[in-house]
Amino acid sequence: MAQQKFDVSDATLALAASVVDRTHDLIADGWVKGRMFTTVDGAKHEFCILGAIEQAVSEITEIAQRSRRKDIYDLATMFILDEAVSQHQYQCGKYGGSIPDFNNASNRTHEQVLSVLIGAASRLWDLSVVNEKFEFSKWADQGVNDEATKAYLDLVLT
Repeated sequence: MAQQKFDVSDATLALAASVVDRTHDLIADGWVKGRMFTTVDGAKHEFCILGAIEQAVSEITEIAQRSRRKDIYDLATMFILDEAVSQHQYQCGKYGGSIPDFNNASNRTHEQVLSVLIGAASRLWDLSVVNEKFEFSKWADQGVNDEATKAYLDLVLT
């Protein structure tokens, strides 16, 4: 499969980068496998990657236009998954892969998760500054198992 290209606005890239930065911040002090988050005295405490993304999107899109929430969420998750492939040779497999599968892998460490988030945010910030088209060359060829990502790719890939 050829590399896929699509355009997104600088604002959407910057918001997605902010989501990944906030995701990192939420996980830095506590990370969990096998559930979205833990609670202490009724407040969310430790997060898995996906739980932290959802919390970050909720916080950031209160400020941003709600109409862009799905685009921001999908862009952030795609870059995180691509970074997992780049850094850790995460294999999406026959039926695709997902952030929960990466997060919950038995050998996954907190440090690996934080490193992936830093790399994904850095790439998103770089793209938002230079306003260039970008390409998905790794996990897109291996298949996608996440329905939201499939729907997003159907809308934006040319």
